[in-house]
Amino acid sequence: MKKAFYLVIIAIMLASGSAFGDGSCVESLQYLGENTIDVTFSCTGDASDGTVPDTAIASTTMTELRRGYWLVEVYTWPGATAPTDASDFTLEDNNGLDVLGAAGTDKIDATSDLRFFPLNSASATANYPVKATSLTMKTTNQAVHSAIWSVSFVFTKIY
Repeated sequence: MKKAFYLVIIAIMLASGSAFGDGSCVESLQYLGENTIDVTFSCTGDASDGTVPDTAIASTTMTELRRGYWLVEVYTWPGATAPTDASDFTLEDNNGLDVLGAAGTDKIDATSDLRFFPLNSASATANYPVKATSLTMKTTNQAVHSAIWSVSFVFTKIY
């Protein structure tokens, strides 16, 4: 009887997939001095197809960012299991606008750390004032199973 019970539990876990390698991006927040905040997503691709879910910046972080912060630079770097070279990502506001102005295209690299500046598609400037109620990172074209990479968004108060 116990054997049958354990077999049923294992079958449920395998069918759900959630116990075995779903992709994820985990947010961390770091204050870099008095007027700069770094929001980093540490991502691991799904074990079966390499994807990660769309991941929003936490609402408490967004509340802080709306207090005069601007997105001024972005960093990406690969982890121990390299992602698909030239993968893409966007950072979309609650209206679906990519606040990077498509600058995240090809910016998840398999071997190199990259630094770039967002181009606000509305004004073609190299920064973005945070006024949105939400910002969500969306990753595409990443297919390496269990790949590891990070994306760091640097926000600075501009007076």
